[in-house]
Amino acid sequence: MNDTHHQLEMVHTERVRQEKLKREGRFKHTLADPEMPDALKLAAVMEEVAEVGKNLLTRAGLVQDGDPSLVAIYTEVKQVGALSVAWMECLAYEIDNIVDIDAGPLEQTV
Repeated sequence: MNDTHHQLEMVHTERVRQEKLKREGRFKHTLADPEMPDALKLAAVMEEVAEVGKNLLTRAGLVQDGDPSLVAIYTEVKQVGALSVAWMECLAYEIDNIVDIDAGPLEQTV
């Protein structure tokens, strides 16, 4: 399936997996945690973006240390989406008086 709803479900599934790995002790924080510094959140997102890039460069024959398969590229892009959503969750939590982020300017931000 290639519709938006299905892809968002795939990102949601990855978000759930991230929280499960945290509960299992695989890592201390997810990007949804306010105590994780923003610089580390950005680093985590960028690391996954770099993986996408490496796989695309491998697919183009320019490097050889990535996975050129579309499945690997899809998986990394899905992880970028899930990390971004986790960070959005944290930001939304920290924003005061958020009514509807799509309706217009925020009333107040932290």
